[in-house]
Amino acid sequence: MCGGGPAGGEEAAYTAWLRARLQASTDDPRSSIPHEEVMAGMRERIARIKARKSMQSA
Repeated sequence: MCGGGPAGGEEAAYTAWLRARLQASTDDPRSSIPHEEVMAGMRERIARIKARKSMQSA
């Protein structure tokens, strides 16, 4: 399983793990980053990578 969750299909263990992760996220005092801000940053990053790759293949 990805993300450090329990393996082996133990439903109760997984549910407890998931609830703990969700609670930790809810309790996190850091401010959230708006979705559009994240997406804008990713679009910029993708554009830079594409530009770098096109320069390498030229």
